[in-house]
Parts: sequence; C-alpha cells; structure tokens
Amino acid sequence: MITVDQIRFTYDGRITLDDITFRAEPGSTVGLIGPNGSGKSTLLRLIYRALRPAAGSVVIDHKPVDQLRGRELAGRLAVVAQEAAPDTPVTVAETVLLGRSPWVGAFQGYSRADRIAAATALEHVGARALAERRFATLSGGERQRVLIARALAQRADHLLLDEPTNHLDIRYQHELLSLVRGLTATTTIVVLHELNLAARYCDRLVLLDGGRVAAAGTVAEVLTPDILEPVYGIPVRRTSAFGAIQLLFGPADEPAVPMSGDTAATAQTTLPALDRSNDDQQRRGDVPRSDRAPASPTSRTANAPTAGEHEIARADSPSPDPREAATR
Repeated sequence: MITVDQIRFTYDGRITLDDITFRAEPGSTVGLIGPNGSGKSTLLRLIYRALRPAAGSVVIDHKPVDQLRGRELAGRLAVVAQEAAPDTPVTVAETVLLGRSPWVGAFQGYSRADRIAAATALEHVGARALAERRFATLSGGERQRVLIARALAQRADHLLLDEPTNHLDIRYQHELLSLVRGLTATTTIVVLHELNLAARYCDRLVLLDGGRVAAAGTVAEVLTPDILEPVYGIPVRRTSAFGAIQLLFGPADEPAVPMSGDTAATAQTTLPALDRSNDDQQRRGDVPRSDRAPASPTSRTANAPTAGEHEIARADSPSPDPREAATR
C-alpha cells in the first residue's frame, strides 16, 4: 500500500504541488492523469524519492519512504521512468539482470538465482526471444516490455510507471497496459495522458490540475464531462465501447451541445456494431486474428474514499501472479 499525505512541493520558490493526498491499496492500479504541467511526473518522482517534498509524507507499507534504505527500498518499490536508449551496447538479458543489482553484494557477481529471476521476468512479459538483442535496437514497445521485465526481476511489491505508452502505437499501448493490469500481486501507480486508456486499465484515478487534486475516485466518478471540461478546456462526451467508458473530445471552440437521446444511443452502439462486423469478416477469413481489438477487461468496482482521504482500491479478486511464489 502507498499512502500520499498532504504532499507539497516547491521549485524556485513557487508551489508546484500542494495538498496532494490519496492512497493506493494493495494490488490496485492507480492512474495519475491531468493536463501537461499539472504535476503528474513530479508527484511520481516524490513517491520514489527522486525529489523531496517541502511538506507532507509518502508511506509505503506503513513506513515513511524517507526511512527506507538500499535493499529495503528496492524490495518494496520498482520504477519504470521515461526511458532513453542507453549508449552502451548492452543486451536485453543484461538490461533485465540489472533489476537484480540491489540484491548483489559489492564484490559479488550475479548468481544462478539472479539469472533465473531475470529470465522468468522476460518470459512473463513475452520477451524471452529478445534476450540476446541489443537493447538500443529495439522498438519502443519492445523496450517498454524489457524495462517492465527489469522491474519485475527486482521483485518489488509496488511498481511506478511514468508515461509508459509514450511513442507506442495503439496496439502496443493496449498490450503494455494489459500486461501491467495483470500484475495482480503488485500495487501500481501509472502516469497516463490518454484518458481512454486510463478508463480501461485503471481501478481508480487521481486527476491533477495546476498542482492540486481536481478529482479522485473510481473511473466512473472522475471521467465525467462536468469534471473534465473545466480541467482540459474542451468539450467532452462520455459513452461506452468494448466494455469500458469511452470519451469523445471536441475542439476548444466547439459549443457544448448535450447529446440527444438518439445521438447518445448511436454513440454507444456504433463501435460495438463495428466490432460485430469485424467478427463477421473474421469468420469469413477476411481479417487476421492479430488485427482484432483487444478483449475488454472485466468491470471493477471500488470502495468509496474515506473522509478527507482518497482511497485507491481494487475490488476484483486477484489472479495468481508468477512473483508471489518467488523467494526474495
């Protein structure tokens, strides 16, 4: 569990984050969303101690993060920051093995157990075939999978990801977040720009605007036109498609005209109708299986936040995770 309590951060004497409070329950996936410059990445860096707050605290499993040192911090928290290809000619296997570094002594090499942990992590993200490739030669989607594998090899209980879908095409965005969503033994906080991805793959959301929490709660509670339009400054319509909330956006100068009953019904049925047509084409052999849209996850509910605090909770039953049985 990660608890963020009344965090304030200042930069050059200016308050950039103020009174940020929320909680990520064990096994949940929490999305940090908001416009550019709202403080999402800064907040994430405060959580993993790359920055120090001017006030407030971050607590991981009931212990303040600033009291965690070395292996204790590595055992609780893994980070996938916005990546850049390394200049050194390291292989994928070597990159993932770096996730075991916190557990290796100063004058020790990687053990057989470390190499097994790295190989298992690569297998889990579907990247075993990339093991001998140079990391710098990988595509964006492949790199992100490898970086997540490195985090999994660390075998921490909490995972932080900063805009992991940047520069990925639509298919890889869904594949990557589906992978993250499947880590049911891991508490995950992820920074996302794409609200429709947040709607599909997160349990709860924290919406930042101007360095403050504009809204926090379930996906259905946060992703409403009344909340989003003042924050983003554009018209927003909410419908559903493929089993999840779907948002439609208009230009900033577009007048906010409510959907009529017929228009709303059309918006809610058009995409599923196209999906059924795609199924018909597939049965005729016109469309390869790899082109099908990703299956929608099961819907989830979450507990309401307690007074004065935004609880981040997952209510669905967790499925087994390969790392639960691992020995630290």
